[in-house]
Amino acid sequence: MGKHWKPSKVNILDPTWKGIFVTCNRGREAQCAREIREWFEQAAETLYSEIPDADLKPHSKPKEEVETSVEDDIASAIANEVEQLKSSKKLIVVHDKLGVECVLFVQTRYPLDPVKLALYVTEECMRKERHAKYVQKLSPVQKFVKFDDDESTGNMEKLAPTISTLTPECSFAIRPSLRLCKQTRDDVIPQIAKLVGPTHKVDLKNYDELVVIEGFKSLLGASVINLNAEEMKKRCQLNLCQIAALSI
Repeated sequence: MGKHWKPSKVNILDPTWKGIFVTCNRGREAQCAREIREWFEQAAETLYSEIPDADLKPHSKPKEEVETSVEDDIASAIANEVEQLKSSKKLIVVHDKLGVECVLFVQTRYPLDPVKLALYVTEECMRKERHAKYVQKLSPVQKFVKFDDDESTGNMEKLAPTISTLTPECSFAIRPSLRLCKQTRDDVIPQIAKLVGPTHKVDLKNYDELVVIEGFKSLLGASVINLNAEEMKKRCQLNLCQIAALSI
């Protein structure tokens, strides 16, 4: 372990979260976290402001509660929740003490999509509106499942709704990254490929869309990036420091 890396406590990732894994150079976790907070929070607020009110769906009450509630109270509660979402300053939460060097996790809160946030900040970097100094590779996760026990195979099937967002009959590639996991790439890739289904073709070099798989300790996360191999190459595989280096 690097002498500059001294986590006081370890952040435990919740399987119900969504977010973005971020890498940085060894010993630069604190600086990377600060850069993320200053940059990604602004990007998140911009993306959030563009979401129509009609698409902001507060968590609904159970049917029996709705039936016994006064209609005006329900309308008022929904309006208050939407207003709280709009005024929230914590659309993202940075977890920079994961018990492993060079990796942070940016938790994105409803209704932000981690893929959209990752692509948004990447585009800012490409347009030279922002210059990444510490933030390196971004790996968004739209869905986590637990996969550290005998039920792992069954749990992985819960990723199917996320994987199914691939465009019908497009070619695809799977990009796995596993950290501190019991399972190996050979364990994970075949199971994810089964979830994709037979109507899609694997093309590792010239894929139409990318399936990102992130394994971290007892969790396995997945997301779909609707960009082809050439577009991902232009974006340096979502490595912001590499994009910044190209613009110098």
